[in-house]
Amino acid sequence: MPTGSIKVIDFERGFAFIAPDDGSNDVYVRLSTTESVSLLRRGLQVNYVIIETGAGKREAGNVVPANDADVATRSTHGWVKFWNNVKGFGFVSTGDGPDLYLARRSTRFDGSQLPSEGDEVDVEYVHTGERNPVVIKLTITRLAPWKPSGIALFDFAEMGGRAQSVDQLAALAEPEPWDNGHEPTGGKPILDSYLRYTYVRLVEEGKVSTSSDNTYASFNTGLVTPMQEEIFALFIRNPSPDRQPWQLLGFRKRSDRLMLTHFGHALPDLANYFDDPGVLLYDRRLQLHINIDHVIEHLERFPGSSQLRV
Repeated sequence: MPTGSIKVIDFERGFAFIAPDDGSNDVYVRLSTTESVSLLRRGLQVNYVIIETGAGKREAGNVVPANDADVATRSTHGWVKFWNNVKGFGFVSTGDGPDLYLARRSTRFDGSQLPSEGDEVDVEYVHTGERNPVVIKLTITRLAPWKPSGIALFDFAEMGGRAQSVDQLAALAEPEPWDNGHEPTGGKPILDSYLRYTYVRLVEEGKVSTSSDNTYASFNTGLVTPMQEEIFALFIRNPSPDRQPWQLLGFRKRSDRLMLTHFGHALPDLANYFDDPGVLLYDRRLQLHINIDHVIEHLERFPGSSQLRV
């Protein structure tokens, strides 16, 4: 079996070159087909086989370290300092020594979820002779607290079908006429609008809650069941890094097991739209001013028996 040393390695571009010990020409290595890619580093002695690729070209295959002692792994705990999901690389900080380099191409992620900045992680890494040791395995131990980046509900979470999610909430809540009375749509546009604007208000007030382990999120819809139980929207972290940060699990009652398990210590609070309760009281001392033009333009809103007949 041929032997040599890694002369050049570029994790981002996905290739390396081996300088054979017999002095022959350098051999190209395609990192995407190399199982031990995370163990490779410049200067490392390796064993390999020659693969003929056609047109007189050849590549190195089955590239493995020649000496296991050269690739001793170490373990530590840290947090994700930086992660670029588009380019697929980042750094883990341990608070001691240089940051550790991680990349989709060279790191094995334990679990289906890619890291986010601020996540606490356990890592295994190797010294490669480069400036930053390379992470070969990463396990997320605690997700970073979620911070809202906008106030639109459908930017916050995948709702599993907008109409279906609204229908689910309507089925759980006290019956209400959620369609437009004067221009029926067959849907529930009033509830859809109510849900979106309630979420906006809750974000403004900082009342969208996350569980202690940051794996669930929830907010109080302000609605109740026919038995007067509060209804909450419940979300779980979205495993797809290119999508919204959360996925809707469903609308749950106050007594729901998941709500009690993850938020029982502090269920999400209602949205508040006023500071002075006095604004809810009608003050009969104030004079009423009727907008006659507005009334005439919307006569269809009155019962038929009350509409003017011309």
